[in-house]
Amino acid sequence: MTTSSLPEDLRGALVVAVDESVPARVALRFAASMARESGRPLHVLMVWNFVRGPAPVRDPDTPTSQGQWQTEAEERLRRLVAEELGETPDFEVSQRALHGNTVPVLLAVSGLARHLVVGSRGRGGFSGLLLGSTSEQLVHYAHCPVTVVREGGTEV
Repeated sequence: MTTSSLPEDLRGALVVAVDESVPARVALRFAASMARESGRPLHVLMVWNFVRGPAPVRDPDTPTSQGQWQTEAEERLRRLVAEELGETPDFEVSQRALHGNTVPVLLAVSGLARHLVVGSRGRGGFSGLLLGSTSEQLVHYAHCPVTVVREGGTEV
C-alpha cells in the first residue's frame, strides 16, 4: 500500500490504529483525550486481512467475498469505537477499516499522518516485552511521531 492509495483526509491527521485488544482500547481512549485537548479530529483505523480476525457470518455453501470481510471489519470497528467513546463523542471522529498487512499499511499511513497512536500488545510467548512487533516496527520506521500506549501506562 502506498500513501497515494490512502484517503487524503489522513494527511496531517491524528490517527489511532486499533484492533479489539485491551491495549488498543487503552490507546483509543488516550488518542481521544489528545483529540479533545487539541480540538483536532481523531481518525480511528483498523487494519484487517484474511488471515487474522473473525470471518463474516455467511452461508456455508457460498464463498465469502472481500466486500463481506470489509463490511464485517467496519462493523467491528464501529462497535469498538461506540463501546470506548460512546455513540456520539463530543469531538470529531472518523473510522476506517483498511485491508492489508498491518505494519506496511500503518507505515504508509504514517507517511501522511501528523501523529500515530498504537497500543502495545506484546503478542506471542513474550507478552512481557515492552513493545509488540507491530509497535516496534512503527517506532523504528514510521514517518511521523508514534506514541505507543501500554495497558496501565497512562491514566485515561
